[in-house]
Amino acid sequence: MYPRVRFADSLVSLNDRCIVRQAPLNAMFKAAYVNGKPIGFCCRTCPGVFAQDPEPYLRAQHIQVSCVVFPQKKARIDSSMRRVIGHDIFYFSSATAMRLFDRDPLRYVKKLSDPVTNDRFRVGRHSQREEYRNRTYYFASEGEKSTFDSDREKYRDRRATTLVEFE
Repeated sequence: MYPRVRFADSLVSLNDRCIVRQAPLNAMFKAAYVNGKPIGFCCRTCPGVFAQDPEPYLRAQHIQVSCVVFPQKKARIDSSMRRVIGHDIFYFSSATAMRLFDRDPLRYVKKLSDPVTNDRFRVGRHSQREEYRNRTYYFASEGEKSTFDSDREKYRDRRATTLVEFE
């Protein structure tokens, strides 16, 4: 059995081995977040692979999450029930839940990953925001938004994780 990983936000990974390669998790690589819960990885390339088609990986490890709109219900891990904000992935229990989320996502989401740094931050109505290629991105600061604006394609998708800074 492999150990789960505790991340800087104090949340423990839903998986106990890399969801892509089935290798031991490496805490040096930042998590991907599904319905606000972290998924850990073994290396730099796995987060980008996972982000392209997450459902088969989540199903293979039997990972289940609660719906962010109706937390008492299980979310359906299906691409038709998926929404992405920045690099964070969200699944819903029903089409109704997904429509409610679409109307006001910040009602249901308290923290997101900055698309430039992959750091978690508290998102709010005054957070820096941008629409790009049919996806909404929120930023931890105006500086991160400026970095994103300088090379949107570089930060559009999560291609590789950023190393965690150790003090």
